[in-house]
Amino acid sequence: MIFGKISYSVCCDEKRFFTMIKKQGIAVRDMQASTDRVRLRVSARHKKRFEASCTREGFEFTITERSAALRVVDFIKKRPGLIAGAVISVLLWSYYSDVVLSIEVQTDNEQLRRNVMDSLKAQGVVPGTYIPDIDFPVVERQVRRQAEGISWAGISRQGSVISVDIMEEITAPKGLGQGMPCDLVSAEDGVIEKLEILDGQVIKGVGCGVVKGDTIVSGTIVTKKSRWENGKEEVTATTRYTRSVGKVYGRFRRVMEFYEPFEQTQKVFTGEEEDMGWIEFFSAQIPVFGQVPEGSFTAEESLSSPTVMGLTMPFGIRRLHLEGYEHHKVTITEDQAKEKAELAAYRYEQNFLGEYDLIDRRAQMSAEDKGVRLRVVYELYGVMSCEREFFAPAKTDKNISEK
Repeated sequence: MIFGKISYSVCCDEKRFFTMIKKQGIAVRDMQASTDRVRLRVSARHKKRFEASCTREGFEFTITERSAALRVVDFIKKRPGLIAGAVISVLLWSYYSDVVLSIEVQTDNEQLRRNVMDSLKAQGVVPGTYIPDIDFPVVERQVRRQAEGISWAGISRQGSVISVDIMEEITAPKGLGQGMPCDLVSAEDGVIEKLEILDGQVIKGVGCGVVKGDTIVSGTIVTKKSRWENGKEEVTATTRYTRSVGKVYGRFRRVMEFYEPFEQTQKVFTGEEEDMGWIEFFSAQIPVFGQVPEGSFTAEESLSSPTVMGLTMPFGIRRLHLEGYEHHKVTITEDQAKEKAELAAYRYEQNFLGEYDLIDRRAQMSAEDKGVRLRVVYELYGVMSCEREFFAPAKTDKNISEK
């Protein structure tokens, strides 16, 4: 050792001790002599030679103090695992500086996040991938091509974290920039209360009643011009075709029926449970089960990976817990059927009527031989028009002469 001091107390003959120190060339400090004892400090690098000389001369010695540095060294020597752990930690730190530890997709849309992660996984970009092996421009192009619902993607590296910025696709309004002409027709039976029309010829105005399929705004625009010549009226009609662009708002009625039979098929758990496992090492998965069980199962997946210094290792055990089930025919009561019919109506209202204002709701429940039927009449306000395309004739101009 080239650092640290050790304090000794030596029981010896003072003259013989000094002769030994001088002869051996041992550097000492803070030496104090008494009647039969010498106290001194020796550099740690002379420790073995000093103690061997004292033993050879027959001097008894005891160590009274060690410097802090030596105590640390002794502590480490008695615990070789610390050295191995420190070496491993340094190696892991060096390795993980060039390995993907996590991937962040900058979006709140969970479906888009899954699409992007699936595309990255298909290209081998997963936690544990060696970053210098990733061709980022190629990966970006593949993500833009494969991930549904995005129009642009950019990938950047922040240490061991891969960050993916995306832009969602923006669907162009239907009817703009397309060649086919179209009419705006009624999608419901109701009364028109408001028109917001950008192009097209209005056929039915505010206050008109319409039935489903009636033309409200026509894509066929006829312009007539008349003039009198020699006592006769000459009428010239010019026809052009366009896409009717706009929205028609109105109040309309929608009738829905929800039927629930008494005899139904339900999922019944059999009590059969299976556990499957894989040893996951980086992107490789090594199965540790015999064969995939047959039947219908629900699955619950979990992954356990060790952590070192707060870093999750790219290996671990992936488990899949399966619970078997079968579909059985069951008979429910009338009250249960009514409850399920009401639930079906509620789900319909949440999923399909959110864009409308609900003015009134009238429901009628009736029991039949094999089930119950819920009839609901909705009074709604909102957009009640849709587009109906048509083919324009080859010639769009004609002259009509009227007398």
